Amino acid sequence: MNSVSAMAKAAIRCIEVERYRGMTSPWVSARGKPGPQTSSLVPVRSPGRHHVTWEAGRCRTRRPRMAASCKLHEASGDCAGSGMALRISRAASLVCAAGSRGAALSPRPVRRHSPRMKTLARPSDKAEILRRLRRVHPGSHRGWGRMSAHQMVCHLADSFRMATGQRPARSDTSLFKRTLLKWVVLYAPLRWPAGIRTSPEIDQEVGGTPPVEFTADVAQLETLIELVTLQMGSLDGRPHPLFGRMSDAAWLRWSYVHMDHHLRQFGA
Repeated sequence: MNSVSAMAKAAIRCIEVERYRGMTSPWVSARGKPGPQTSSLVPVRSPGRHHVTWEAGRCRTRRPRMAASCKLHEASGDCAGSGMALRISRAASLVCAAGSRGAALSPRPVRRHSPRMKTLARPSDKAEILRRLRRVHPGSHRGWGRMSAHQMVCHLADSFRMATGQRPARSDTSLFKRTLLKWVVLYAPLRWPAGIRTSPEIDQEVGGTPPVEFTADVAQLETLIELVTLQMGSLDGRPHPLFGRMSDAAWLRWSYVHMDHHLRQFGA
């Protein structure tokens, strides 16, 4: 029997013992006396490489041969080093039992899931934004800023006109804004803070489109959203006043985050 199979069977046996912790053990403890079953292995001091074996009724450990990249990390507690108790957890049942000599014996890595990046390019995210937009009404109270709900709708419509080139905005970019600031605004898992300055061309207090009739202005905003999302690639290479030329994907990500910011401003 090769070393990999031996280690796998020994690990599984130790886990079976751990399930019945507290019962009288048929093994002999490290001091030579009967004791409760545990999954602790008695270390054997040896300068060489060793394997898991069963000797004199005790589970002894010998260091297995494995690739350097597959060695168990001492910091993780899987391998405590010579002279210390070596504890095998339930995860040891997953030790490679394939049986091939020299197989990888690394612990399963922890997979971390990051939140999904929302964008108007995704139909479900666009539908969510439109549902939230329809919850806004002329009397919606703002959480910050000076715009009314109606002005906010017109400001969002102007932002899409800016993206498509219908309402050009003066460039105010720099290397910092095109790199670090752009990354933080588009991709960092942070909500935009209140009081962000906007371009004068889409500022409701400077050169933005004035409100006319609420229902008609909301319908115009929805039409602009459909325009940029159905014609994929239509925004590719269009310049943003702060971030310079952006891809279609970056524009649709920015548009989602921008709308999310202002809809939250009015509780939607």
